Amino acid sequence: MDEEVVRGPKWEIETLEPMSGEEFTTWLNSDSEGLYNKRITEPIRFNGENLVKKYIANCAFEDGLEINVNNKEGAYLSFDYCLIKGQADFFTNTHHVRWVFNTCKFHDVEFYSCVDGSISVINCDVGGKLVFQSVKDAQINLDDIKVLGSIKFINLKAEYDYSTIRLTDIICSEMLNISSDRIIKEFKIFSGSFGSINISAPINQLEIGQKEVCLNATKLNLSGYNYEGEVFIRNVRLDHLVIDDIVGDNTSFEIMDTAINKRWSMTNSAPEYFYVLNLTCCQLSQLYFDNSLLAKCTFSNITWPKRNLLQSKAKDEKVKHRVLREAYRQLKQAMLKDGNNIDALSFYRNELEEYRAFVKGNNDVKREDKIILWMMRTFSDHGQSFARPIAWLIGVHLVFFLLMILANYHGYYFTTNHDWSVVPDLIGEYLTLLNPAHRSMNISGWQEVIDFLMRLSSGFFIYHIIRASRKFAKV
Repeated sequence: MDEEVVRGPKWEIETLEPMSGEEFTTWLNSDSEGLYNKRITEPIRFNGENLVKKYIANCAFEDGLEINVNNKEGAYLSFDYCLIKGQADFFTNTHHVRWVFNTCKFHDVEFYSCVDGSISVINCDVGGKLVFQSVKDAQINLDDIKVLGSIKFINLKAEYDYSTIRLTDIICSEMLNISSDRIIKEFKIFSGSFGSINISAPINQLEIGQKEVCLNATKLNLSGYNYEGEVFIRNVRLDHLVIDDIVGDNTSFEIMDTAINKRWSMTNSAPEYFYVLNLTCCQLSQLYFDNSLLAKCTFSNITWPKRNLLQSKAKDEKVKHRVLREAYRQLKQAMLKDGNNIDALSFYRNELEEYRAFVKGNNDVKREDKIILWMMRTFSDHGQSFARPIAWLIGVHLVFFLLMILANYHGYYFTTNHDWSVVPDLIGEYLTLLNPAHRSMNISGWQEVIDFLMRLSSGFFIYHIIRASRKFAKV
């Protein structure tokens, strides 16, 4: 035992002394407290009112086990190094019953009721599912267990200070599911590895992960928190984080030192307090913030995905662009509130881009506004690109300059007989005309029209160059 972690009993079943189901039931009704090294070959279904304290160690139940405790004075039942094949059901129809399982191996195990008692499952293997149903105000401690199926908490109630649920070093191949419409005072999942964690229950204090040890899960789904509660997520590695329908005047979320690799979704939620610190989500392929209140959120040291490309679950294109524009606007406000101008710039650009897509084809929006939005996007990426207006300035000015030559500007003209000596003069004229405030020249006719357009376009593009160069000074 001391040199290694044991997963279930080490002994062989054949080495145990056979015991009939009737003999085992007789022992449960007796005053004897300990049972050791037995092999029960028949199915056990026991309903007893006289159970007080029982220790069962190094035993094998080959055809299932069902124990129903009805002792009004409470009871203590301990299983050490036991093997239970088939279905294991433990019913508690009274108060103050303690169940302890240490280094056991199950197939499927279910706990029913257990009011004001406790359930401890330590260093155990479960080949199928582990279910807690209608457990009320009990202490539940799961430590260092491996579940090949799912862990389910159904209709759980734990509203007193002593009724806490703690999960530590859990390996759950499929799903951890917590569903209830009753108050749960405290639920803590400290460490382990899960297929998915689905929580739909009014938990006053939910803690997932801890600073010292990383918790891994494929998916974390939180939904339906329409109450006053606190959620702490720390040092967790996720593929998917889904937060749906989380509302409440005093509902608070804290997500710290966490990484989300594929999808982050927050829909129809308005927590009073939402704080995110040291979150890595740069590899996200899906990011949803539909119909949620984000302006009050605090985001600190977040690695956002490239260009912060949000998505929406809305089917209609117009509704989708409207929802995305609102999400970007609220994220921008949240960044500005915290003095994060750099991320605010990115959200501002995407807000305008979604608005441009929204007004496209909308007859209620003025045509000149659509033109302005198109020009901002095309010429400067809504004020965020420094290179784009420079490229446009050089290209457009070159076209106008060629038109000036066609209009016989200062005697220049196109010819097949190249005279390279005039190239420096042409470059000088090109750069002179590039300045929108260049001196007046002795020109007339089409040359004056082209010169006016050159001054106008140069001033326009130079403005966008200056604007982009100062984007970090002020949004």
